[in-house]
Amino acid sequence: MGFLKAKGVSVTVAGREFEISFNMNVIEAIFEKFGTLNDFQKALRGSDACGNLRTTIWILSVMINDAIEEENEQSKEKAELLTERQLGRLLPPKDFFALRDSLFKVWIDSMPKDDTPEEENEETPPEVPAETNESDELPDDGADELGKN
Repeated sequence: MGFLKAKGVSVTVAGREFEISFNMNVIEAIFEKFGTLNDFQKALRGSDACGNLRTTIWILSVMINDAIEEENEQSKEKAELLTERQLGRLLPPKDFFALRDSLFKVWIDSMPKDDTPEEENEETPPEVPAETNESDELPDDGADELGKN
């Protein structure tokens, strides 16, 4: 089985391009907020439009801020991190679905893949003896009759 790969996807917000990725920092933030990846997925799907919107903006802010922090580590100029409220103001509603699609793409591309060729995955079945001697059979201990009245 392969490992989680932090592949990135470029997204543009307010004219600025960010390379967002689903990396260990993002996973840690998800665990802190939701407890499990399954609970995060449920929230991302949302039981209502508002929950879905809120969760999408939250995870995008986590991913974008992680990208900003990475840029800050490599640059002399330090950009400020975005709050969820700031990001919400910067995201035009018409771009929401495209950004959400980018989020799903980076999520799917980052998931572990089984890198082992199929023929290596096949297990050889155990050999079954052609004949069974009566002495090889287990004695009847009456377990089949337990619980029957």
